[in-house]
Amino acid sequence: MLDCLFLVPIGSGIPGNIFPRYLELQSWCDKNNSKILTCHKLFVNFARNYLATGGSGFANPKIPKAKWLFWIDSDVTFTIEQVEDLLSIPEEYKFCSGWYRSDLGNDAMCGKWDTDFFMKNHYMPFFSVDSLKKLAKENPNTIVKADFTGFGFTKIHTSLLEKMTYPFFTYNMQEIGPYKEMAFEDVSFCQNCFKETGVKPVIVPRIRVGHYKSFFV
Repeated sequence: MLDCLFLVPIGSGIPGNIFPRYLELQSWCDKNNSKILTCHKLFVNFARNYLATGGSGFANPKIPKAKWLFWIDSDVTFTIEQVEDLLSIPEEYKFCSGWYRSDLGNDAMCGKWDTDFFMKNHYMPFFSVDSLKKLAKENPNTIVKADFTGFGFTKIHTSLLEKMTYPFFTYNMQEIGPYKEMAFEDVSFCQNCFKETGVKPVIVPRIRVGHYKSFFV
């Protein structure tokens, strides 16, 4: 069994200034009983389901023989130290994540599911960049409970998938008051995971990774 399987869904490609990170990660894997698995140009929910089953696909989905599945999006920049840091989080946290933002605003791509807030603001409350940076500075060992997180830099214990129903990554229909819409595949996974395992993600404020959107944010 592998200690860790790194899952990298690739859209159009890996930016050249991020590619060296994967060379470093491959060298790290060679020394640490780990591997990298990628897929290319699959629509995001299909890509995540393909990787979550170790490439076995929908016809015969199998859970990879690894202790941890570690998601890294191809537009996220990271360091080996951050990889090791996330892997060092105690095993009691079976679903944990670093964090990032997608633009120059103050929203991190993780947060809480609050329907009252949604009815007033028409979006769910994200954790703020400022609050996570403050928590990391005041207490680097802080762990923050969340209801949803993006999957750009996230680890999941395979025992969770063993309790879940395939497909793991869906687009769940949401009905809140008069509003009706689908949630993205990462939010839907968080909902599916909690429904079937009772486990929600936690965020590690000290682990902030870059997100490449023609420039790092």
